[in-house]
Amino acid sequence: MIRFDDLTREERYYSATILPYLFAYNHFKGLSVFEEYLKSQNLISALSVIDHSIQILTEIYIERDLPYYKIEIPASSFEKKLNVQSKPDILIISEQALYIFECKVFMNESEYKLHQQILKQKYVFDIIKNTTQHSFINNLHILILPYEYDIADCVVITWEKLYSVLNSVIPKDDYFLMRLESAIQRIKI
Repeated sequence: MIRFDDLTREERYYSATILPYLFAYNHFKGLSVFEEYLKSQNLISALSVIDHSIQILTEIYIERDLPYYKIEIPASSFEKKLNVQSKPDILIISEQALYIFECKVFMNESEYKLHQQILKQKYVFDIIKNTTQHSFINNLHILILPYEYDIADCVVITWEKLYSVLNSVIPKDDYFLMRLESAIQRIKI
């Protein structure tokens, strides 16, 4: 039978299905090992306490959702907003950390275009911080790409590096890890 799950080129399949599962794997062991990697690279200063307060959201449109529930967003949150809103692929919030992810899987975008997309998302940090009045120890904008690029204003991590980090706690025969491995193999072709 054809493995349609190994043929899809839809970015959201990886950013909204596979990656959240891998981070949430076995009570967030995937996220814990990912944070250990970030700390080992001096990208964050502290590891999150993994508990029920952790939030993982995909394709969030926060400036639409908060007002719907009558949660006011302070006007100062929009000072860095550019002309166009760009929804992050993944948002992870814990007591200690605020991570915004943009993910590209099968791409042919320039470093300039990727940087512009990152800049369009920066105000999301301000919305969350100003609305919650919470200080996060770790604030990181992460761009996951198939190739190593040098993009300002974010941390770039390749899918292959992410796979190598996550497979230290997730068994190789895990369905979602196998889908990620298959995608990485197709990226190399």
